[in-house]
Amino acid sequence: DNAEVTIASRTQARVQIGQAQYESGNLDAALTTFQSVENDFKNEFGAESQLMNGTIYLDQGTALKEAGQTEAANTRLKEVATATKYMANNYPTFNYLKAKMFYVLAEAYYQRGKVFQAKGTLGSLISEDRYPDIQEQARKRLAEIEAEEAANDNG
Repeated sequence: DNAEVTIASRTQARVQIGQAQYESGNLDAALTTFQSVENDFKNEFGAESQLMNGTIYLDQGTALKEAGQTEAANTRLKEVATATKYMANNYPTFNYLKAKMFYVLAEAYYQRGKVFQAKGTLGSLISEDRYPDIQEQARKRLAEIEAEEAANDNG
């Protein structure tokens, strides 16, 4: 057995377990799994896990907001910014995953009522043309936000 292959296979399996937990709605278990992987590996598995940490913080914060728990929601949504900063500092070469994390950050800003920051972050992703899929996702989300703003201004 090649020890490195075994470690990579086990780590990939842990990431897949985290994904399954996330997709089944078990966010707390998924967060624990992804935090563990990120803590243990500062490679692509760690970067992918950090992106999932931020995504889970967003999902949890959004759910808390929808449940009327504004203070708890804002606390959780602020963790997305912390996770994004951590990712930018600790995974400097994983640009695609960082761009995806900035999209998550834009949504967290929006959920917190920080529309200017959300629009600015989306604008930055749109002007970055290395990742057309993220660019298109950001373009669509920015259009949705601007349409909402226009409807509110006219309503």
